[in-house]
Amino acid sequence: MCVRKLLRHSVYGKTTSKLLQPLHISCNRVLRTLQYQNRFCNVKQLYLNFNILPVHQLYKLSICKMVYKCLNYNGPVSTAIRDIFKSIQLNHSYHTRLSNTSYIFPSANHAFIKSYFYDCVSVWNQIPVVIRNSQSLNLFSKHYKSYLSNV
Repeated sequence: MCVRKLLRHSVYGKTTSKLLQPLHISCNRVLRTLQYQNRFCNVKQLYLNFNILPVHQLYKLSICKMVYKCLNYNGPVSTAIRDIFKSIQLNHSYHTRLSNTSYIFPSANHAFIKSYFYDCVSVWNQIPVVIRNSQSLNLFSKHYKSYLSNV
């Protein structure tokens, strides 16, 4: 997946829920129509039937894939973005609870709390350690998508 596509998913997910809600409702309508269900049908099962994620969870998946790439690869992610995540990652040699994980420390700075990077850090740190430590991007995506579908 190219960097532009990842950033596009990340940008629309950062918008307010008021602006995102009509898109979410439209997606639910389309799923109900495609699966011949009435409007009272539970949409969670409809998403599972098509193996897709709702808009807000697609946002989480895309930003976490970008963070995973920044922490684990020297691939197509911008070096500036990679350096930001690497600089705030937990790196020390002594053993603590978080020393074997890819935990990222959030900043208490007010500007940071309102930023895109704060979203990335807070969503990343909520992922179970087993998923964060996946051996490849494909495994990470598969396990995290499954985790989001079951939440």
